[in-house]
Amino acid sequence: MFFNGKGVYFLLEYGAGGLYFFCLLMLNSIIFYTLGTLVGVIPGISKLIYNNKNLFYIYLKIIPFLGTFSVFFGALLSSKVNFINDLKKIFIGNVLFMLLTFIVALIYNFVDKNY
Repeated sequence: MFFNGKGVYFLLEYGAGGLYFFCLLMLNSIIFYTLGTLVGVIPGISKLIYNNKNLFYIYLKIIPFLGTFSVFFGALLSSKVNFINDLKKIFIGNVLFMLLTFIVALIYNFVDKNY
Protein backbone atom coordinates (compact mmCIF):
# COMPACT_ATOMS: atom_id res chain seq x y z
CA MET A 1 0.00 0.00 0.00
CA PHE A 2 2.74 2.50 0.89
CA PHE A 3 5.16 1.38 -1.80
CA ASN A 4 3.21 2.85 -4.67
CA GLY A 5 3.72 6.47 -5.63
CA LYS A 6 0.61 7.69 -3.87
CA GLY A 7 1.65 6.43 -0.43
CA VAL A 8 5.18 7.82 -0.53
CA TYR A 9 3.92 11.17 -1.82
CA PHE A 10 1.30 11.31 0.95
CA LEU A 11 3.86 10.66 3.69
CA LEU A 12 6.30 13.24 2.34
CA GLU A 13 3.58 15.83 1.84
CA TYR A 14 2.04 15.25 5.25
CA GLY A 15 5.44 15.23 6.98
CA ALA A 16 6.43 18.72 5.85
CA GLY A 17 2.97 20.20 6.18
CA GLY A 18 2.37 18.39 9.46
CA LEU A 19 5.50 19.82 11.05
CA TYR A 20 4.54 23.32 9.96
CA PHE A 21 0.97 22.81 11.23
CA PHE A 22 2.27 21.44 14.55
CA CYS A 23 4.48 24.50 15.05
CA LEU A 24 1.48 26.74 14.36
CA LEU A 25 -0.60 24.75 16.85
CA MET A 26 2.05 25.14 19.55
CA LEU A 27 2.41 28.87 18.89
CA ASN A 28 -1.38 29.29 18.96
CA SER A 29 -1.60 27.30 22.20
CA ILE A 30 1.13 29.34 23.89
CA ILE A 31 -0.55 32.61 22.88
CA PHE A 32 -3.93 31.43 24.21
CA TYR A 33 -2.25 30.10 27.39
CA THR A 34 -0.67 33.50 28.00
CA LEU A 35 -3.94 35.31 27.36
CA GLY A 36 -5.78 32.93 29.68
CA THR A 37 -3.33 33.44 32.53
CA LEU A 38 -3.47 37.22 32.09
CA VAL A 39 -7.27 37.36 31.99
CA GLY A 40 -7.49 34.88 34.89
CA VAL A 41 -5.99 37.47 37.24
CA ILE A 42 -9.13 39.63 37.01
CA PRO A 43 -10.85 39.47 40.45
CA GLY A 44 -14.30 38.38 39.25
CA ILE A 45 -12.96 35.61 37.06
CA SER A 46 -10.41 34.34 39.59
CA LYS A 47 -13.29 33.02 41.76
CA LEU A 48 -14.32 30.57 39.02
CA ILE A 49 -11.70 27.90 39.59
CA TYR A 50 -11.90 24.49 37.91
CA ASN A 51 -8.60 22.65 38.26
CA ASN A 52 -8.80 19.94 35.62
CA LYS A 53 -5.96 20.86 33.30
CA ASN A 54 -5.93 17.46 31.58
CA LEU A 55 -9.46 18.08 30.37
CA PHE A 56 -8.63 21.43 28.82
CA TYR A 57 -5.06 20.85 27.61
CA ILE A 58 -5.29 17.27 26.31
CA TYR A 59 -8.81 15.91 25.86
CA LEU A 60 -10.66 18.92 24.44
CA LYS A 61 -8.01 19.39 21.72
CA ILE A 62 -9.77 16.74 19.66
CA ILE A 63 -13.00 18.76 19.32
CA PRO A 64 -12.37 20.96 16.26
CA PHE A 65 -13.58 24.43 17.24
CA LEU A 66 -13.46 24.08 21.03
CA GLY A 67 -9.95 22.63 20.88
CA THR A 68 -8.57 25.92 19.63
CA PHE A 69 -9.76 27.77 22.71
CA SER A 70 -9.44 24.93 25.25
CA VAL A 71 -6.00 26.09 26.36
CA PHE A 72 -7.38 29.59 26.96
CA PHE A 73 -10.20 28.25 29.14
CA GLY A 74 -7.85 25.90 30.98
CA ALA A 75 -5.44 28.70 31.85
CA LEU A 76 -8.31 31.02 32.69
CA LEU A 77 -9.96 28.66 35.16
CA SER A 78 -6.85 27.22 36.85
CA SER A 79 -5.72 28.45 40.25
CA LYS A 80 -1.98 27.80 39.85
CA VAL A 81 0.31 28.54 36.94
CA ASN A 82 3.06 25.98 36.40
CA PHE A 83 4.39 26.75 32.95
CA ILE A 84 6.59 23.67 32.47
CA ASN A 85 3.92 21.12 33.44
CA ASP A 86 1.26 23.00 31.52
CA LEU A 87 3.50 23.15 28.44
CA LYS A 88 4.02 19.38 28.65
CA LYS A 89 0.26 18.81 28.73
CA ILE A 90 -0.27 21.23 25.85
CA PHE A 91 2.44 19.40 23.88
CA ILE A 92 0.80 16.02 24.55
CA GLY A 93 -2.59 17.39 23.48
CA ASN A 94 -1.17 18.78 20.24
CA VAL A 95 0.69 15.53 19.48
CA LEU A 96 -2.51 13.53 19.99
CA PHE A 97 -4.42 15.95 17.76
CA MET A 98 -1.79 15.62 15.01
CA LEU A 99 -1.82 11.82 15.33
CA LEU A 100 -5.61 11.75 15.02
CA THR A 101 -5.46 14.10 12.03
CA PHE A 102 -2.83 11.89 10.39
CA ILE A 103 -4.93 8.76 10.88
CA VAL A 104 -8.06 10.42 9.49
CA ALA A 105 -6.12 11.77 6.48
CA LEU A 106 -4.53 8.36 5.92
CA ILE A 107 -7.90 6.61 5.95
CA TYR A 108 -9.44 9.25 3.71
CA ASN A 109 -6.65 9.00 1.10
CA PHE A 110 -6.41 5.21 0.97
CA VAL A 111 -10.01 4.07 1.29
CA ASP A 112 -11.47 2.87 -1.97
CA LYS A 113 -13.93 5.56 -3.02
CA ASN A 114 -15.55 3.40 -5.71
CA TYR A 115 -18.20 1.76 -3.56
